[in-house]
Amino acid sequence: MEKKLYRRMVKGLLVCLIFLNITGCSGNSEPVKIQGYSSVNQVNNSYPMSFSSDKQFAFNLLDKLLEEEKGKNFFISPASIFLALSMVYNASDGETKKEMEKALELQGVTLEKLNGYCQSIIKSSTREEEGARLSIANSIWTENGIQLSEEFIKKMKDFYASEVNSLDFEDPKAVDKINDWVNDKTNQKIPKILNNLPSAAMMVLLNAIYFKGFWERDFDKGKTMDEMFNLPDHTQKSIPMMSQEGSYAYAEGEKFRVLSLPYINKSAQMLIFLPDKESSLNEFLTDFKFEDWKKYRNISTIREGKIKIPRFRMEYDIELNDILTNLGMEKAFNPKQADFSKLLSDKYKGNPIWLDKVIHKTYVNVNEEGTEAAGVTGAVMCGGLMEIKPEKFEFIADRPFFFVIHDIGSDLILFLGAVNEP
Repeated sequence: MEKKLYRRMVKGLLVCLIFLNITGCSGNSEPVKIQGYSSVNQVNNSYPMSFSSDKQFAFNLLDKLLEEEKGKNFFISPASIFLALSMVYNASDGETKKEMEKALELQGVTLEKLNGYCQSIIKSSTREEEGARLSIANSIWTENGIQLSEEFIKKMKDFYASEVNSLDFEDPKAVDKINDWVNDKTNQKIPKILNNLPSAAMMVLLNAIYFKGFWERDFDKGKTMDEMFNLPDHTQKSIPMMSQEGSYAYAEGEKFRVLSLPYINKSAQMLIFLPDKESSLNEFLTDFKFEDWKKYRNISTIREGKIKIPRFRMEYDIELNDILTNLGMEKAFNPKQADFSKLLSDKYKGNPIWLDKVIHKTYVNVNEEGTEAAGVTGAVMCGGLMEIKPEKFEFIADRPFFFVIHDIGSDLILFLGAVNEP
């Protein structure tokens, strides 16, 4: 019942964008700031493979999701999707590669640079420390007897730290083993990604991302009260609202305001974008682009204020075939046109190989202590094979809003989503 409640679709949006950013963004946009104040650690722009393809891809996904899921809740992990598709991209060639290049915003990016970038974010992002845990894991599962290209295997192990496993796909337990891996890598938050495998399935590529962060200053559970949340259809719903007062990184844009809530050690933050009452979340998301993200991802303005945000939990799943096709990845899903000739050894040369489906599942729980989130992307491949102090502000998130969890030192967009009602 709880899962159905959170996935109820109503008009309007409470968007949940959770980003853990692993490299610096390009561009000249400056963070909003007031001299003498600093909210969180600044984005580290020293990463050798720093580029913005994954962030731009995230906002392209957001645009398509707004079309696909208009007025509905959604929550995705752009980082997980990008990493999984980057693995698939390594197997592509010809026109299929060109289409994936465009869809993933990789024009002008060499395969070596992409793989080096993915390697750097996997190594630098995976951590477990007091108050924060972030893990990124990849795995490949092939049908028994399938011989992958040695070069492909080497790239997957060297750059993506991927496991490579063989299974009898006709054995019903094969799906269970794949799902067990997913369950383990998401700390039991996403129990499974697959219900079954197509008869022509020859490989499954998986990425899993798990995040758990405790607020730098947690919310007092005793102050959490049931209050009314204003839904997009102008009705109201009683929900648990967490509240506190203090100093916060805060800024105001055109028809919206944004608040930063850091996690312990300030290695990550949640950014909440709240449209003004006379605006709407749909209007905000339609106008909010990658350039705006670069401007507001590092807020340096510190102000005194009173805040209230909902306590909520959400699960979401989506098959991304249509969205990726709309982004330009048409041939990859076509058995007669797909070119993944770099995937298998030469003995399979000439056999059709195609991307059957890309499945994505996520989980998020926001409460008084912090945030827990997980995302999994599965790519199933088939083959015919064998300071002037301002006045005190109020930030009452009692209507649809947009939020981002941002890993300051890195810059990888990890999760994004939409919630109609908390």
